[in-house]
Amino acid sequence: METINTQQTEDFLVGDWYVHPALNRLTGPPGTRHLEPRVMRVLVSLAEQAGRPVSRDDLLTAVWGDVIVTEDSLTRSISDLRKLLGDDPQHPRYIETIRKVGYRLIAPVQAAEAPADSDSVAADTLMRTPAGRPPTPQAPARLGWWGAAGLIVFLLCAWLFYPPTLPTPQPLTAPIPLTTYQGTEQSPALSPDGSQVAFTWAAPGTEGRDLYLKRIGTETPQRLTFDPGYEVGPAWSPDGTRLAYLREGAEGCHLIERTVPGDDERLLAPCTRASSTPLAWSADGQSIFFADQPDRSHPFQLFRLDLDTRAVAPLTSPPATSYGDLYPAVSPNGRFLAFMRGQERGALVNKLTPATGDVFVRDLASGQETQVTQLQEGVYGLTWADDDHLLFAAAQHWGVYRLWEVHRNGGPLTARHTSADLLRNPRVANGRIVFEQWDARADLWAASLTDTAAAPTRRVASTRWDVNPDVSPDGLRLAFASTRSGHTEIWTSQLDGSRPLRLTSLAGPYTSHPRWSPDGKQIVFIARQDGNDDLYLVPADGGTVRRLTHHPATEMAPSWSPDGSRIYFGSNRSGSWQIWEWALASGTQQVVIAEDGLYAQPSAEGTRLFFTRRQTDGLWQYDLRTGLTTLLPIPLTHAAWGNWLVADERIYYTSLGHAAPAVRAYDLGTGTERRVRSLAGMPVELAASLSLTPDRSTLIYAQMDQITCDLLLIDRSPH
Repeated sequence: METINTQQTEDFLVGDWYVHPALNRLTGPPGTRHLEPRVMRVLVSLAEQAGRPVSRDDLLTAVWGDVIVTEDSLTRSISDLRKLLGDDPQHPRYIETIRKVGYRLIAPVQAAEAPADSDSVAADTLMRTPAGRPPTPQAPARLGWWGAAGLIVFLLCAWLFYPPTLPTPQPLTAPIPLTTYQGTEQSPALSPDGSQVAFTWAAPGTEGRDLYLKRIGTETPQRLTFDPGYEVGPAWSPDGTRLAYLREGAEGCHLIERTVPGDDERLLAPCTRASSTPLAWSADGQSIFFADQPDRSHPFQLFRLDLDTRAVAPLTSPPATSYGDLYPAVSPNGRFLAFMRGQERGALVNKLTPATGDVFVRDLASGQETQVTQLQEGVYGLTWADDDHLLFAAAQHWGVYRLWEVHRNGGPLTARHTSADLLRNPRVANGRIVFEQWDARADLWAASLTDTAAAPTRRVASTRWDVNPDVSPDGLRLAFASTRSGHTEIWTSQLDGSRPLRLTSLAGPYTSHPRWSPDGKQIVFIARQDGNDDLYLVPADGGTVRRLTHHPATEMAPSWSPDGSRIYFGSNRSGSWQIWEWALASGTQQVVIAEDGLYAQPSAEGTRLFFTRRQTDGLWQYDLRTGLTTLLPIPLTHAAWGNWLVADERIYYTSLGHAAPAVRAYDLGTGTERRVRSLAGMPVELAASLSLTPDRSTLIYAQMDQITCDLLLIDRSPH
């Protein structure tokens, strides 16, 4: 076993992983992992003594030098490293804990040349080796007869037991617009021969969202449904004669089938909630798979509908704390069902909210499920390619939207198409690929609370996504999250939107919810590294970003205590959502509200916390002195969990009235409620979107100003 010099930056191999010290990056079968510099230094220090125990003191000295830190810092780094490597501390393959001593790197280590850089997440060398196995060391240049014979036998055995991976796919041709209608065209479904695409569209002048059919090469689509409800998720039968889809309306949710062409509709089964993800037919046309919830309090599961008996049976059992299983896709030979298993943040109420999760494949005969990817990023749809072995997944990986290609047994991911806009719901048939491309714009607006007749004005605007505003304590500046640099970063500007300044350059992790400290010197925010949303701090004028939490669970929506000594945040680290606090002086973390809690704000004197819950409408008050919780008479929906704020003894919140969105205020002292003013548009939901100037004269809010979705086509067919 080789050792690695920690003073060098040459790449090396650890087990199945290429290590790139200079880039703070790992590359292996599951894809690419980015490390914090200190975590990389821990790995390099262990590799230097590969196979031998390294004491905690030696690691602390090698990694932190003269900086005084506790052993907790090393423990967190080891924990982060194990997670990135996919290692189990109870049954380690990489890092072994030596009790009362330190740690030992037990995976094989060898020097290696860095793989060539490309759009593929995995190295070229790994692309040429079986998934999950390190490259075979090169044979000596000169071999005797027996050596040559042995090499031939070895290669033959390797061929039989480890068949070669598929050739690296050629880049896809540039997509062309398939639909460019006003509004949003969604849920594309290619007919089996690739000649037609069914989709849903809320056309101008129509009610609800209807099903349309367009023959590729023509412009005008044919409208198939005329119901005032919403149709979603169409899917073609294998013989191309029928379409199945979900409809949700005044009469509830139903799974429906219709003949194409034809006007007949047949109700197949009721459903709880019409997920926006597609349905999937079995290869024999006898069953339909779809995502639904047993009830609104449970995660999405995949169900199978038997078309002969109309019996509906659950197929998957996702963890209770996850968002659930979505995007079912049956392989062409009918043996496998691919799907996305969403994590906690995977709420699809807003289609632009990252659905964090991974791709799984289920053997329909045995029921065995295999996790194919370890993205821990946004997954927005998947489908099988024509060869039955590769599937496409539209995923947001390190801040970039791409169509990925992956083998159904796992292994390297290959980027096939890249876009700055959200890609969703790819579908493949007969050499053609159709998918949704979303273009969304959100700006920051200002509405006067003293001159309510004055129209709201736009303060911060770009052609991208500007959200999560927070006014500085002195009322002179704004902090907000924006994608204007190509990735979500934390920005500041003057209150009027001038002099924008980017505070972070994380270049990939999903970043959100900046909040000023009471003294105006620091900004806390959330950033997602490797699927984990953690708390970070950055100086308000720019500088080094500091990570506060290192937990594999999700933290979100921070707020400061009035004296600036604590940060409140929501976390699901215990298995359910709770309100936690992080003490700046000691770095300790503890539960504040053990019951269901997602987003909390303190009262001005700091003795009460107001909070919302994950899937329950309402706003609650928690007394920090007595521990009593009170439900307030404020009609806040759970989708608007962040669209409220506490100012003095009032709670301001947004509501959607009959005429226009409005701001309302609830007086905590008198228990009375009043309408304050109307807004230009509804604030962005599923986020903290409101802030107030210190003099209480102006409300700053994030508003969705543009959202469009078109269907794009990549044509590789012989037509």
